[in-house]
Amino acid sequence: MAREKESVKNLYFEIQADFGFTKHMGGQAATDELAKLCRIRKGSRVLEIGCGVGFTSCYLAEKYGCRVTGVDISPMMVKRSKERAKRKKLEGLTEFLVADAAKKLPFKSNLFDVVIAESVIAFLKNKQNAVNECARVTKKGGFVGFNESTWLKEPSPEISEYMTKTVGTEELLGFDVWKGFLRKAGLRIVEARLEKVRFANEVYQQVKRVKPLEYLGILLRLCKGMLTDSRYQEFARRGLATFWERKRASKFLKDVGYGVYVAKKK
Repeated sequence: MAREKESVKNLYFEIQADFGFTKHMGGQAATDELAKLCRIRKGSRVLEIGCGVGFTSCYLAEKYGCRVTGVDISPMMVKRSKERAKRKKLEGLTEFLVADAAKKLPFKSNLFDVVIAESVIAFLKNKQNAVNECARVTKKGGFVGFNESTWLKEPSPEISEYMTKTVGTEELLGFDVWKGFLRKAGLRIVEARLEKVRFANEVYQQVKRVKPLEYLGILLRLCKGMLTDSRYQEFARRGLATFWERKRASKFLKDVGYGVYVAKKK
């Protein structure tokens, strides 16, 4: 079962890298809030854990003029991030590396002003070690900020099954567990709260992150993959379509939201 879940999870991220779109709950508005709480400004040195295809890293560099390093365990995600930075002419403010935060980050201690992760730590096996690594590479007085999917209440077996089928994990965690990770890493929590998910707003926030022409290209690649690529078809077969079943989608949105967690290094 564990091997099967890992296979599904790898497929989930492989497909996202392929058609060039990654997402997190709350979308751009959640990213803006995280940046504000972590006091990102011009000249800040920022590390993004699990940069995906580079949406957030490039957005922060462009908006704030900060220097952003993005890391991801997937070489294809890193490739997509570099392509995005090049298109946006942000190579001077960004760099992207393959790295595994759950093991050890390839940076010296006390290097970054801010370390952030959006819907990333929840997928890692050794979550506490990843949070410890985030704390290690953050400067004293700097901030660690997460936007992570969080159970609002104990999930039903049906919803756990849905999560396993679609992304390979049912291991979303509760609010207090996330705060515990930060405290055990020696950080002082300055903001922690839960947000409910509103489907219409989620769609709006995800679309808002990309320009219409780029979004059209993403949709076309996704549709093509569903028609011609066995990986996409396998992903759909494992439960993607079940999200559109009214009953299951409704239960999912009631059970899960996202937490905003920001802590300061002492």
